[in-house]
Amino acid sequence: MRNIFVFGFFILFAFQNNYASKLDEIRIQFPYFNSYEEVNDLLQSIENETSDLATVYKGALYMYKSKFVEGKLDKYKYFKKGKTLIDTACENSPNSLEIRYIRLIFQHQLPSFLGYNDHKKDDFDFFIKQFSKSTLALEYKKKMVKNLVQLNHLTVTQKQKLNDLI
Repeated sequence: MRNIFVFGFFILFAFQNNYASKLDEIRIQFPYFNSYEEVNDLLQSIENETSDLATVYKGALYMYKSKFVEGKLDKYKYFKKGKTLIDTACENSPNSLEIRYIRLIFQHQLPSFLGYNDHKKDDFDFFIKQFSKSTLALEYKKKMVKNLVQLNHLTVTQKQKLNDLI
């Protein structure tokens, strides 16, 4: 009986490490995904996870799926699903720098006719205020700033505020 318990513990440990590595893989790649197949594989690898961080990355991956499909209805369907997941993660974890950063990326990059830009100012201000307090790794925070500086429609002042963070 003890051997079964030990074996079960190791399988659970291995599964959790696989999950962490998949989520880390997605975090490292974000926001640079190259194909529908890549996005779909990553999405399937975290499909059953329920943490707010996994939820926001699932939402991001659905947004990217919309980029890679052909039909307008499919594009809109994936956009809506992604938006819902991202907003749910933001509502559940409003103080997460990483989650708000992901929403900010999409709100600046998506076409304005989609109407997904209600939180741009709040998310930007939150990012600036909370950046130094965040416990995320410094290299990851620098990557976040680098990605944000490249966004469309940022003012010179906003870019300067971001550059002053690092």
